Amino acid sequence: VEDVERDAAGLPFNTFGGFGSVSCNNTSNLLLDYKEEQPEVYWRIMNLLFNPETGAGLKHIKVELGADNNTSSGAEPATKRSADEPANVLRGAGFHFIADAQSINPHIEVEALRWGEPSWTNADSNLRYQWYKETIDAAYDTYGVEFDYISPSQNEVHANYINAELAWTVDFAQRLEADAQAAGARYDYSKIKMVALDSYRNVGAVSRAILASPAALEQVD
Repeated sequence: VEDVERDAAGLPFNTFGGFGSVSCNNTSNLLLDYKEEQPEVYWRIMNLLFNPETGAGLKHIKVELGADNNTSSGAEPATKRSADEPANVLRGAGFHFIADAQSINPHIEVEALRWGEPSWTNADSNLRYQWYKETIDAAYDTYGVEFDYISPSQNEVHANYINAELAWTVDFAQRLEADAQAAGARYDYSKIKMVALDSYRNVGAVSRAILASPAALEQVD
């Protein structure tokens, strides 16, 4: 009998979790043209990607929480363009992509991550949380999408901002957990897993910061 080393959850180390996909930087928006003008081709593409029996069976979708700024190859549309505008998840392709993929396989896990931030939030934690939270609710109200993972931090954080972004990640998780019990909660937000920030060319910096923070150890999944 093979002696397999296992982690704290009882799973074998280095378990392969499957393939996923990312929709960001406005690169998926042409899919909406296919959906409108060539629906048969569109659904053939989606089944090739997500059908677990006849396609690649991708298991995870990460979408950019757009901010209307160029984040490499294009600008992902912002879901909110002012504090008083209702969140709109019909802009861009990301949320369409999630909903249509889950119509093929409802077990696909979904995640959101920001590459930038709308100017109206002015990096204010209350406004930033409003942007995230109202987008989470709009995704549910529009498509019935429940997020499995959220990365509150920005993609590829510079070393100088790791501690501040980690503090924001903990703050976000605590706020979302509290809102899970509030009136108007769409679902149990406390079940959404928090993804740690990723740093840019600073191997180990994030993990060291998390290990030094009891609050981060509690909140980051």
